[in-house]
Amino acid sequence: CLHWSEVCDGFVQCKRSVDDEELCDISQCPQYCQCIGFALDCTGSFLFTVPEYSLNIRAANLRRSNLKHWKQGTMCFKFMHRLDLSYNNLVQIKYHSFTKFPYLWELDLSSNNLSTIQAKSFWNLKFLKTLSVLGNVFKLILSYSFDSLANVMNLNLSGTQILFIQSRAFCNMEMLSFLDLSKNRLHIIEKDTFLCLEQLRHLNLLDNKLNKVNQ
Repeated sequence: CLHWSEVCDGFVQCKRSVDDEELCDISQCPQYCQCIGFALDCTGSFLFTVPEYSLNIRAANLRRSNLKHWKQGTMCFKFMHRLDLSYNNLVQIKYHSFTKFPYLWELDLSSNNLSTIQAKSFWNLKFLKTLSVLGNVFKLILSYSFDSLANVMNLNLSGTQILFIQSRAFCNMEMLSFLDLSKNRLHIIEKDTFLCLEQLRHLNLLDNKLNKVNQ
């Protein structure tokens, strides 16, 4: 057993578990949220960013929070692996929107009101493996929209009503092997739309209105 004065004193006494210093930087759980260790559940909280709870947060859930404009804040969450922003009212993801979350594995943006994805919106998310964007209504996918997503292998954009994809939209998605663009409103495929996708093995363009593929 440890004396209380040895807990959170900046020195690790429990060499195997390290639990005498593990949760020491955690502040009081933010209002309208539930906190379990390093997991933060703020469902329906009406927050506009991840609250300042701990730099060691592993997962944050802000779904159904009526978010319209995403602000990533000033804190850098180097240990966060999962961020859920689904079922909100986000209309745009701007340039460099997630630079404070460099080690994210999973990002859920499904069921928002996104109509475009700006170039380099996901810049610095080189460890991201899962990106969910279903349930949005896209009109335009810009060049380099998915830049930096080098580890995403599966991207499903089916049924998101895409009208046009600019050339090089998927560049720097080095591991992408499955791309589903079915059930959209595409009329034209630009010459360099799928340039850079050296690992692509499956491309689904069914149920579009294609009438031209530029060579």
